[in-house]
Amino acid sequence: GSGPAVRAWALCFAEKEAEAAFVQSRKACLRRNALVYFGSLAAFLTVYSTVCVLSGWAMYSDTSEKDRLVTVHSAIMGCGLALTVFYAIAVRSTAFTDSRWMTLEMFVACALFTLVFVTFAQHPWNVSRLCGISDPHRVIDAGMEQDLRLLMFVDLYLTTLPLMLRLRWEFLGGLAFACVVLYLGSIFALGTATPASCCIMNVIFLLLVCSMSLVCRRNLERYERNFFLQVVQERTRRGEAEDRLSEFAHNGTAKLQQKAGAEEAFAGQSRVSA
Repeated sequence: GSGPAVRAWALCFAEKEAEAAFVQSRKACLRRNALVYFGSLAAFLTVYSTVCVLSGWAMYSDTSEKDRLVTVHSAIMGCGLALTVFYAIAVRSTAFTDSRWMTLEMFVACALFTLVFVTFAQHPWNVSRLCGISDPHRVIDAGMEQDLRLLMFVDLYLTTLPLMLRLRWEFLGGLAFACVVLYLGSIFALGTATPASCCIMNVIFLLLVCSMSLVCRRNLERYERNFFLQVVQERTRRGEAEDRLSEFAHNGTAKLQQKAGAEEAFAGQSRVSA
């Protein structure tokens, strides 16, 4: 009667057919937005790598380990760029288009997680620790030791994901809090030049950004589902009205034919009587 209802706690339609139709309508948009997102990241990584090369990798000091650090850093950024291009090509493939909705969401979420992991790995401090340097202070430029640039990249992910990718809020929430876990893991496993008090504040701000990003995505999804529900109800009413008009027209035509037949029979009887 009134159409499928939206469950407030899970943001899904009570009717499976309505949920399947809603999911199917989002596949094309997810495919297009994922292509734009991964393409933009590939372009950004290309520009960032070019700037690093042209600057002579100024983030590292002129020491005997610089060549090894540059090689490892270049390899990490090359892997990130290759993965981004691969993801952009994958979302254009037929397999991506014909996959189930949850499979597409898992693919995009895992792809974004790997890119976030590469973002953490390419930080100069983490690169130097991965190369086995116990004191990164002597090989990293003084302005590149802090986590500000790394947090800027993470904030870029968290603020653009809810707006560009139409994933369900559960997936984006898990990905957002995975960024916090990665940041904490990198601090405990590889250390950091940032003071402990600043690290605590960074974690708090990251949690706030994650929470706001999650709420933003959930509100957008609620709006999308309510709009889809209105469209479904409108199309249902229109279909019912068209069926009634068709039935009325069919019944009216049948009555006219019956009346014409009766008049014809009466005229024939009149001619016989005459």
